[in-house]
Amino acid sequence: MSELKRLVIETDKLRENVQNLKEYCKDTTIIGVVKGDGYGLSLVPYATFLSEQGITHFAVSEASEALALKECEQFYQAVVLLMTPQNDEKTVEQLLKKGVTLTVGALPHLELIEKIAETKELVANVHLKVDTGFGRFGFSYRNEKEIVTAFSKHGKTVNITGVFTHYSCSFEPKYKITKQQDERFDSVLEILTKQNASLMENLLIHSANSCGALLYPNKNRNAVRIGSAFLGRLPMKAPVKLHRIAYLETKVLDVNEVRKGDNIAYGNVYLAKEDMKTAVIGIGYKDGFFTTKQNDAYRLIDILRYLYADFRSLGKKTFLYQGKYEILGRVGMYCAIVKNDGSLSPNDIVKVDCNPLLIDFSIRREYR
Repeated sequence: MSELKRLVIETDKLRENVQNLKEYCKDTTIIGVVKGDGYGLSLVPYATFLSEQGITHFAVSEASEALALKECEQFYQAVVLLMTPQNDEKTVEQLLKKGVTLTVGALPHLELIEKIAETKELVANVHLKVDTGFGRFGFSYRNEKEIVTAFSKHGKTVNITGVFTHYSCSFEPKYKITKQQDERFDSVLEILTKQNASLMENLLIHSANSCGALLYPNKNRNAVRIGSAFLGRLPMKAPVKLHRIAYLETKVLDVNEVRKGDNIAYGNVYLAKEDMKTAVIGIGYKDGFFTTKQNDAYRLIDILRYLYADFRSLGKKTFLYQGKYEILGRVGMYCAIVKNDGSLSPNDIVKVDCNPLLIDFSIRREYR
């Protein structure tokens, strides 16, 4: 674990984000999505903080995350939804024994759960997942027969507590793709209501993630899944005030002076335009700094968006607590070089903007 670096979570800002989102989504159950080790904030401390703010429902993507929460006393009674369907018998048994709510996206999932619940004399809480256009998990919205068959399994060993879908493009500026998904989901909900209206009245119905909850509040159903919005990191402008709630804290390792024309960092891609002072800060791509998710979309419009974003990032600054400092040359594995206006000295503590989800897990998380 690095002694020089830590990821600082600003609890005042996080608390305000939670309260603002609760107010915006009032009369709606908020399911706190804490996948990816709590979006990089450390799963149990992050979920504990959300619980202290009144969040009672949580969602994760991996069985290990669900079990880690349920093994903590404070989450014993909480609803923990595992959004990824499970096909391994031993894993399903572990999850059922801990009281994790499972996702069912196909009849074989349900048959496995039903068999284990009967054998172990357990009651399995499940949410039915409907695929309305994401193409990942779930009953196809077209397959009414299978959905109705699964819904009819509600009984002594299988307790259906929710139905949900997942938007593929909830950040779209125009309500087009999402509208189509909503219409498909509505058609499924109508069918299920005809089958068992009283059961439907008591289920959690959710389709919206963070962007969907903020852009289409009329389609919030009676629950929403909030993840990235808690961190204030969204691909669109939010209609509610949100803060970015975390930064990397590290030290200045050294300072230096370079002459006009001198190379700075790997590859000789940056030559000093003038005599200048520099500072070396102890953060690099090994730590997740200046790393990004690979551009994996291939439509022309997406490629153009990426190119535009790259163009805008030319001459990108990094945020330090004294001001904004230009990164000079390539970021190295362990450190980066910035232009120093004379205010930076060795051992100074600096604050660096970052995406917590990309920060290496060896770096300590600290709630302040």
